[in-house]
Parts: sequence; structure tokens; C-alpha cells
Amino acid sequence: MGGAPLGEATMWERCEATADAAMGIFLRLKRLAAGGEVMHTDDTWVRILSCLEEDKEEKGRATNTSGIVVKAGGRKIALYLSGRRHAGENLAELLTKREEGLARPIQMSDAMAANTSVEKNVIRAYCLAHARRKVFELKDDYPAECAVVLDAVGKVYGHEGETEGMSQERRLAYHQEKSRPVMKELKVWIETQFSRRLVEPN
Repeated sequence: MGGAPLGEATMWERCEATADAAMGIFLRLKRLAAGGEVMHTDDTWVRILSCLEEDKEEKGRATNTSGIVVKAGGRKIALYLSGRRHAGENLAELLTKREEGLARPIQMSDAMAANTSVEKNVIRAYCLAHARRKVFELKDDYPAECAVVLDAVGKVYGHEGETEGMSQERRLAYHQEKSRPVMKELKVWIETQFSRRLVEPN
């Protein structure tokens, strides 16, 4: 890039040397992240050229990158792990480095089964943004039904906006007071849709 021709092998050696130099920092960040209070996890598909042939043969285990963003001691740590393990499996491995005696962390994720492999070691919290997005995509086809869900989620988002500047404890209490009744009412409505067969089972 500086006008000097570099062979692929030389570029690889330079990248590997940089990665080796940063490895100690990466391992330290993993240890700090393992002690975090809140852990956001998600997967995204990734193309790694050396894995493309194997990806064709693997059913449901294609290469992906797990993002794990952790709130730990007033700082945020972002870890990116690429391979055939999903976010739940990568989080399970991270939690093996967690010091004994610490309270279970909160895991924020979508509701995919791949994220739930650590449920006994975490307090699970599902992301409303993921759920809302799917409903929003269907609002033109099912306007009345989607309006019920979007209205409820909108109220919870409104309550979240009102918590700005509150301590974690006060914020939780506020949501328990204001958002819990909204979500309970939505849950009853959803269960009614299923029990009366007003929607498809899936």
C-alpha cells in the first residue's frame, strides 16, 4: 500500500507477528470479560476462505463470528470469535474463566436456541429489538395483530427513555412498576392467539 511490493507470505508473517504481540492483551480482556455483569451475545455469518469447502459439507455448523459485548466494572469489552461454535457455546467457554462466588451475569441475546446453551449459568434476557423487528416486517400483512405488539413494545421503549440517568436498581424498579404490566398483558394476548388458534403455531 506504500508503493512497495509485498509477497503474500510476507504480509501473512507481519499480520501473524502483530497478532502474537496483541495476544496477551486479548487474553487479559477475556479474563476481565468473564467477570462482567451484563453480556450481550449474537452471531453473524462470516466468509473465511480456508473454510468455504468445509462449510458446504457442514449442516447447520457453517463458520460464523460471535460478538460478545460485556459490561464489566464500568467498561465495555467487545470480543469477536470466529469459527463453528455459536455465541452460546463461546459464552459458555468464556464463563469457565469466571471467578467463583460472583453472581450470575445477565445474558442479553435473541431467542435462538444457539444462544441458550448456558442458561443455568446466566440470567437470560431476550432482546425486544429482535422480536419487534420481525413483527414490524409483518405489519402490512397483519396490521391489527402487529399493532397490538408494536404498541406494547413502544410503551416499554418509552419507559426505558424515562429511566435515563437512573441507577440500575432504580431503573429495574421503574420497569417492574411500569413495563411489567404491559408485558404481562401482551403475554396474555399472545397466549390467547395461540389457544384460540387465531395464528399459526410457529
